[in-house]
Amino acid sequence: MYLSKNKVSFGAGWNAKVANKIKKCDIKQVVKKMQALGIEEVDFHGNKELAWCCYRVAKIFNKLNKKYKLNLGLPRAILVEDFSKLKTTKQTAHSFCNMYPVYLIEGSDKVVKERTLLFNSFSKQLEHTPEHEKWLYQWKNIDAISEDLYKNGALSSNHFLNLIIHEFSHAAHDKHLLKKHRVDGNHPKRAEKFLAKLRKQTSLEYCVEFARKFGDALSEICTYATFDQFEAIAYDMAQMIDRTMDSTKFYPTQNPFKSSSYPKSNVFLTVRSFFKPKSKNELKRTTTA
Repeated sequence: MYLSKNKVSFGAGWNAKVANKIKKCDIKQVVKKMQALGIEEVDFHGNKELAWCCYRVAKIFNKLNKKYKLNLGLPRAILVEDFSKLKTTKQTAHSFCNMYPVYLIEGSDKVVKERTLLFNSFSKQLEHTPEHEKWLYQWKNIDAISEDLYKNGALSSNHFLNLIIHEFSHAAHDKHLLKKHRVDGNHPKRAEKFLAKLRKQTSLEYCVEFARKFGDALSEICTYATFDQFEAIAYDMAQMIDRTMDSTKFYPTQNPFKSSSYPKSNVFLTVRSFFKPKSKNELKRTTTA
């Protein structure tokens, strides 16, 4: 649903109560609570919408782990940055998950940790965006932004938390990959081998072949799920969680993965996760080493 003259839609989970809670959000307290959950570095740069939404999703993942004995890793860090300052091709994206430690900020010697969620402040872009389009890059409009992204195939549901859940899903997948392949700072050769595998499986040639094989089936999740296997997993996982979400308390009412073929305690362990259509309306998800 599009935003018009600053009117906000009430749907896909969004309501006046949510808006009021965000308005009253104490970012300093949220940061402390997220760090208590094990998220080491948190900097929202004063953005109440992202602070409230990220904390809500962190609580969802924490509750899933406790209630259903899952092992969904949380991000190591959550940052709000102007993506025009980053060494990335994702400068116009709303968000992404950094999969491996890297010097990402132009002119900075700071290493951005693996499993860091980055959200775009759009500070530079807003300076050059026509007035009638600015709402697309202002996080206070996260409900309408989510509707627009969903309409264009960039989200797997129109729930206003879908984008945040999607990025948390990347972080959970990433943690399992690093654990599975025993990647840590003490084994540089092992890390380089893992990175080489990641580069191969996110290369244009590989992704084109992935889309050719599985695009039809994955398009049932959303268009962007056809890009590569990592996006497919994160979009699929976010959709599963959304489908079981209580509309007022924002907690899944059951194990989102109960009816899937994903392992219950070790979700998405392998680098190569392929999706094959089981029937016209159902996807059978299988993993290979």
